[in-house]
Amino acid sequence: MKLNKLLIYNFILVFAFLLQLEAKIINKILLDVDGEIITSQDLEQEIRLITYLNKNILNDDIDALKQIAVQSLIKSKIKKREIEKYNFNRFSEKDLSNKIDGVKAKLNMNDRDFLIFLDQKKINYENLIEKIITELKWNGLIFDIYKNRLNINKEDIVKEIENYKKKNTYNEYLLSEILIENNVGSINDDIKNVIKTINEIGFVSAALKLSISESKENGGKLGWISEKQMNKQIKSQILATKKGSITKHIITSDGILVLKVNDIRKKKIQTDLEKIKNEVVRFKKNELLQKFSSSHYQKLKNNTLITVIK
Repeated sequence: MKLNKLLIYNFILVFAFLLQLEAKIINKILLDVDGEIITSQDLEQEIRLITYLNKNILNDDIDALKQIAVQSLIKSKIKKREIEKYNFNRFSEKDLSNKIDGVKAKLNMNDRDFLIFLDQKKINYENLIEKIITELKWNGLIFDIYKNRLNINKEDIVKEIENYKKKNTYNEYLLSEILIENNVGSINDDIKNVIKTINEIGFVSAALKLSISESKENGGKLGWISEKQMNKQIKSQILATKKGSITKHIITSDGILVLKVNDIRKKKIQTDLEKIKNEVVRFKKNELLQKFSSSHYQKLKNNTLITVIK
């Protein structure tokens, strides 16, 4: 009896050792991001997050998925390092809860079904939470750094709103975006590549693959945007674009922008001028924060040594 127990115990030890050995062999170091490593297991987990938590995302193009996942992992490493540099650890538990609820709502799942789903798809719940917390901390840090530069001309907004009050309704547009870098010498080729990619794999997957905007994590989706909130350049392109179509490219200070008009709806003009003004100011401040976030990250990335481990 004792011998059988000993044999079983030894078997368990050997089996555990083999599992550890297999893990070491499989889990290879792929990238070094200024001393922070990215492993093959990190990559696999990121691919699972992208594939299963986003609908209509590339599912059959593994090379494209790898490219998207690698860029996402690099971004997380760089953001975490900047967060640690400033020792910034503040985030709202309510915002975290809302983000998780948003993921569940997108998948149309309750708490129980969501946890079962993650287990079935081998998605680590702690990794998901850490990813969301990193984004919340990053957003808080960007606000802290740039809050004194969020200058909005409220008088111009009031004049614009007064013009809208003369109408009975205005339009809102359900928009998605792809933003690419403005490489002066290759603009035409870059735009052709964007259009080609959209035609081949769809707008959502193209945004994940090509866009440099923060919205890429959500397939480029911006949500409902009022025409009151748009600048003249963007508004003119939106008005010339039919529902379901994409705009012509728009040159902005952040890069080259392509928008998709997913849907259009009419809204009645509110009579509360102060409420409308506050909504527009809030939108424009968020827009500025997104620009600061994108440019801040790009500067960090340009100064980061990223080494591919062969």
